[in-house]
Amino acid sequence: MRRSLGENFGHAVIAAVMFLMALMCLYPFWHVFMYSLSDSQQAMGGGFFLLPRGFSVIQYSVLLRTNNMFRSFTVSVVRVLVGVPFNIFMTAMLAFPLSNRKLAGRGAISMFVFFTMIFSGGLIPSFIINKALGLYDNPFVYILPGAISAYNMMVMKSYFVSLPEELSESAQLDGASVFTILLRIVLPVSIPVIAALSMFYGVGHWNSWFDGVIYIDSKKWQLFQVFLRGMMMESSYQNLAGISDISDLGSLTEESVKMAAISLSLVPVLIAYPFIQRYYIKGLMIGAVKG
Repeated sequence: MRRSLGENFGHAVIAAVMFLMALMCLYPFWHVFMYSLSDSQQAMGGGFFLLPRGFSVIQYSVLLRTNNMFRSFTVSVVRVLVGVPFNIFMTAMLAFPLSNRKLAGRGAISMFVFFTMIFSGGLIPSFIINKALGLYDNPFVYILPGAISAYNMMVMKSYFVSLPEELSESAQLDGASVFTILLRIVLPVSIPVIAALSMFYGVGHWNSWFDGVIYIDSKKWQLFQVFLRGMMMESSYQNLAGISDISDLGSLTEESVKMAAISLSLVPVLIAYPFIQRYYIKGLMIGAVKG
């Protein structure tokens, strides 16, 4: 059936609004990237950056030679690579039994987990507990306290509930244990929700900085986001960089180096997202609709 004039007009308006909204979301990232590639002196004029103003990568040279830059970047990458699989495993270990309708006390346990989404003990009790557990100035503080997200657990549980019960029942008849059912049957068919939650956990780990400020004193375990925060707060990037053997260092501005640092912080997320994007919405919607 052919669309009427009113329907065509409505679709055009919707498309225009969606395009403007997408542009509003994407332009800040484009602005930062174009600013980071611009000549520092020309970029000081401000305004919109659709293209670089006087192409320059000196700020990236300064940043890549900055003290602790590679170390902090490596710490954040390792945190993501170790933390995400651990988060997914621990979340599945809690979500799988709670998805069993025959589990005694299932509702009470789920309510207890949901309670933690609304109320928490606060910063001081958390600090006391983590320090008592030996996690102060310990890289495991990046992984263990946030092993399970209550919201992500609810999403995974809803997805598990949507799976046919015959999968688990047939495996039990064949003598499979609970761990075997989870690891070899349930998780392999749960790739969409695992990919979606991996994105949630991964972005959370990569963007996290508060725990690095509160619990870590050693520069050895400094996160890249903490390094970036220090650069933002530093009165002089030359003091932070600790280098003086670049001839054009005096022509740089703090804003150019900061923009380059922000651009580098976006690279891992931009690389990872295209590979799991096709699972992202599917994994969330299946659990939400059928749960």
